Amino acid sequence: MTQTAKLNIKPEETKYRELCEKYWDFDSLDYNFKHTVKSIAEEYNISTRSVSEIISCTCSITFFCEICGCEIKSYTKRSTIIFENLYFKNQCICNKCKLTGKLNRTTTNRDEMFSRLEIAIKNQDWKKLNKKELELLVILTKCKTKQEVMRQVFQGMKFDNDYSKTIWNRLNLLDEMGLIWVERTEDKKIIDFHTSGKLKEELEKEYPKFYLEDDFVDFEKFQIMLQKIPLKINQNQPDNSGFFNVKREITFKPNVDYCYGAWLNDDGTIFLKIEPAQKQDSDID
Repeated sequence: MTQTAKLNIKPEETKYRELCEKYWDFDSLDYNFKHTVKSIAEEYNISTRSVSEIISCTCSITFFCEICGCEIKSYTKRSTIIFENLYFKNQCICNKCKLTGKLNRTTTNRDEMFSRLEIAIKNQDWKKLNKKELELLVILTKCKTKQEVMRQVFQGMKFDNDYSKTIWNRLNLLDEMGLIWVERTEDKKIIDFHTSGKLKEELEKEYPKFYLEDDFVDFEKFQIMLQKIPLKINQNQPDNSGFFNVKREITFKPNVDYCYGAWLNDDGTIFLKIEPAQKQDSDID
């Protein structure tokens, strides 16, 4: 989903959120929907007609103008969307802004950036990455929103610690190589993280094991956020504790050396990471 498209789900129908997100998810590079109705129906073991009925009763998508912010149009069926009418030079623009010529100054930049993505995919530049850089790229292709990137990549951490700086070094490298585009405002604030559905397809063919799970758990490391206890009742209580769950079994192998690292955030939370000891490409020194 792009910054100019908003998914609307009825509050009482949130159980269908994942299905709705897949139905409306489209590639901002080539404006093709990422999932067919047939594939969605097969995944949820329902008929294609049931998918259409669920969508029409539970959700819609609304597009907004990137220039003036006005609502352009809402849709309840994606077959009625004509992207060529919504987008002009890779920007979602209302008719009024088109007629008055109020095109964003970043239009040329957007065209250039998306062109770089296409070239990087054609050249298979992801093969130049080390393991950690490749893992990060895979995670980015799974994320659908900026908020999801922040949550899955940075685990809710601030940007002013060593771990986040390491991640940003990798993000900047991917950006420089044209494998992603970190879109920013003139004062360097992040607007969105752009990847390509075509890139995800290529990576999934090349590295299928990274796409076997729907969750974002790394195959070779375990990491959690330890929440700060706001008020301790007695001195024997830990400073940080909480609850977590995993979506699949995590096993520590015998006779294998593991290293651990912990990062203290400004809000008092602790980011704990455990992974097999390795001499290179590790975030834990």
